Amino acid sequence: MKILAINLGKYNSVACQLDTSSNQPEYETIGTHRYYIEQLLTKTQPELVVMETCSITVWVHEFGVPCIGSQSQPGGVAVEERQTEDRRG
Repeated sequence: MKILAINLGKYNSVACQLDTSSNQPEYETIGTHRYYIEQLLTKTQPELVVMETCSITVWVHEFGVPCIGSQSQPGGVAVEERQTEDRRG
């Protein structure tokens, strides 16, 4: 399975690709902008994306890739949301 984890920053983000068959991570820094996120998704073709839940999560969902997101809550508890609807024609 190809998993893509994205650590979002205000201007730049770090992406980590992991193919579970080889367990070799690959890291890349990209701009935090819809254009760069879509380029990354096109290039990597992940089966699952893991990232914090925010407005950018919609970009991934609209691209048609299943996404697991977490959002920090007061007290340090994380709430997970899973979006799996495939919108690719």
